[in-house]
Amino acid sequence: MKITRLIAILLFLALPAAIAAEETDKHTPQTIRITANSQQYSFDDGLFHAQGNVCVTSGDMYINADMITGSPHTGRIEASGNVRLALEGMTLTCNLLKYTFPAAGTKTDNRFKAEGNVAIKRNTVTLEADIIEGSPSTGDVEATGRVMFKDAQRTLTGDTFKYNFNTDTGDAIGAVASIPVDSMQEDAPAPVLERESGTLYFRGQELKAEPERYQLRKSIFTTCNLEQPHYCLYAEEMIIEPGKKFTARNVAIKVIGKRLITLPYYSTKLKKSNKSAGTKFPKIGVSGDFGLY
Repeated sequence: MKITRLIAILLFLALPAAIAAEETDKHTPQTIRITANSQQYSFDDGLFHAQGNVCVTSGDMYINADMITGSPHTGRIEASGNVRLALEGMTLTCNLLKYTFPAAGTKTDNRFKAEGNVAIKRNTVTLEADIIEGSPSTGDVEATGRVMFKDAQRTLTGDTFKYNFNTDTGDAIGAVASIPVDSMQEDAPAPVLERESGTLYFRGQELKAEPERYQLRKSIFTTCNLEQPHYCLYAEEMIIEPGKKFTARNVAIKVIGKRLITLPYYSTKLKKSNKSAGTKFPKIGVSGDFGLY
């Protein structure tokens, strides 16, 4: 017969620094409740081991997993197998999770490191990677390995991505970002050829993302979704404000790898309008009579 047992332990019982009874903020140690099909606790080394439909809860935090081990003395637990964490409006799933509770009597933040098919969701934002570590309390996370970030309007992939869920800001290395083509004004660079898709792609060595702004270094801008696009606009620096403005410095237009035009500066509104603003951008196309023009 499957027996489910319930135990309650004060995770930081063995830690120094007493907490006044009236302190009830999110950094105050909470009673930890564990349910599982089977549980073991060692009084010698202070370790517990829970297996089978394990659920750990503390305040508004819960962790579900196939197996969870931990120590009340260190405030650290490790969960494996179908892991799911929920806290601070954030939901995390992964194969392996290491979680550290705030130390008693301090304002330290809870910390986690998740590995294997990691996905975090909060409101409209989804972040996926091989490894993600950070703090639900501060909203800061760092993702590495096959990173993919999505929200209602943006998609970003990269090698590494630092992001804050509270401020909606981030920094990426080796990034590819995209926004809908509808955010472009009619006379904006399509770029440089007729629009072939409904998405604009930005690729850069470095990218800084804010709620309404992208800043990229050594980057390209194109509607071609190939890894080596047939055409693109290259710039040493780009600033994109979706639906508002696009600016670039030290700009070059490239078609099939050939540099056609170089401009010191380019700017245009990113909003559909009968009136154009900013630098006029030359149109490039292909004709059966005249070839590339």
